[in-house]
Amino acid sequence: MAAMATPGRLTLMLVLLSSGGGGHAWTSVVHRTKRAPCHAAMCDMKMQQQQQQQQQQQIQSMLDVVEQYPSVSFSPLLDFSPSLRSFVRTGKTGRGEELATIPQRHCLQTDIGRDLRSSHVDLAVKLANEGMELEGVVAHAPDLPYTWSQQEIAELQWPDIQRRLEEEKVWMEEKLADPAVSTIPRATMEPCFAMARSFSYVAAGKLYFAPVLALFQRTAPKGSRVEGRGERLVLTSDEGEEGEQVRVSLGWISNDDVLCHHGCAYESLESDAILLSRAQVDLALSSFFSSTPQHLKVKQDEVMAALRRYSYISEEEQEDYAIFPGGYASDGLGMLLQAKCLLDEELEAFKVQGCALNIGETVPFSRDHETRVGHALIELCQQLLSSCPTSLQEDAKTLKAMGERSETQEERRRRICVVYRMSRKNYLHQTLDRCYQWVKNPTATGTLRRPWKVNIKTSG
Repeated sequence: MAAMATPGRLTLMLVLLSSGGGGHAWTSVVHRTKRAPCHAAMCDMKMQQQQQQQQQQQIQSMLDVVEQYPSVSFSPLLDFSPSLRSFVRTGKTGRGEELATIPQRHCLQTDIGRDLRSSHVDLAVKLANEGMELEGVVAHAPDLPYTWSQQEIAELQWPDIQRRLEEEKVWMEEKLADPAVSTIPRATMEPCFAMARSFSYVAAGKLYFAPVLALFQRTAPKGSRVEGRGERLVLTSDEGEEGEQVRVSLGWISNDDVLCHHGCAYESLESDAILLSRAQVDLALSSFFSSTPQHLKVKQDEVMAALRRYSYISEEEQEDYAIFPGGYASDGLGMLLQAKCLLDEELEAFKVQGCALNIGETVPFSRDHETRVGHALIELCQQLLSSCPTSLQEDAKTLKAMGERSETQEERRRRICVVYRMSRKNYLHQTLDRCYQWVKNPTATGTLRRPWKVNIKTSG
């Protein structure tokens, strides 16, 4: 396959050749075309030539990575796009088709312990000590936020992720000071850790790093998948059309994990969730429930205890309280708000156990109670939004002003922060819209129109 030559641009022809081991290797033929220099564009031409040389070097280094592993087998459905610096489909692909096969003996691997982060460090140490030729992979290595400054992290505007990243910074400093790691220069260890964390795959109880797989673009939650099959790692396709990029799925992952593990963020992500602690919810709703009598708060807490006892909510209440894309609160958050909105008459009629069972089994008490819950969720979303220094509209203007590309590291980091915080504000606004519709027309029957997810149980 040859790219069409255009004036002043790099033309790269990639040919897929069969190797002796039954796999394939990439080889490249590079042609450079010339155009007559224009006096007014001499400076631009020099800059373009430098950019072209840099791009050519990056592409060649990526091809070198592939050529190091001739036993890696590529499907004819794969081709490499120089302009995208990624793999694309040469034809329509169906779900589950094998696109690439990598023998595990050509992967670095380590056992998975209780703490996956420590396994990433172990793999990074192996990467640093192996002396692998990874220039083409390093070019793809993410800029993980544990290396960011406090000022840059503050741009995320979300306390939980800021706290998590600060903890990551402390944890990483401790790891870098470990005797097993401290002998490796920091300038070597940091990109190795970034590659180990972002480009590794779990298969058959081990953590694997395959340099070839690091050259593919990533996406979430859907996309092509890496599977362990015997002594091989296999990249299997999702459905796609000719010319589309092949993107490897990161799995069902939140924006928090995308940011921490891969150094990027999505403005909208199907698998995302805003996780809230019980303390966050209580603080945000403190004014809304300030007039609740103490005796009623005690009864409401007893209902929550019963919900935990009956396993409707986990004992630790971790990850029970969340807001999802599309404008829904989680079952756990909905249950908490329903309990906090109970009045004396409802507790008198159903008692603590009956209230817990009604909430857990999605049996509404009344339209009035459903409306109160809707207003409580409105208050929660508004308080969370008001705690941010900028609005969603202001963030959208900031992102637009940044343009299509961010050239410097500082600009790229700021763009990621803006995109991340916009995702949170988008979900909260979506939930507000759903809540406003709900309180205008509530119902006392179990319905999917509720602004909180409804886990409707059926017998049998």
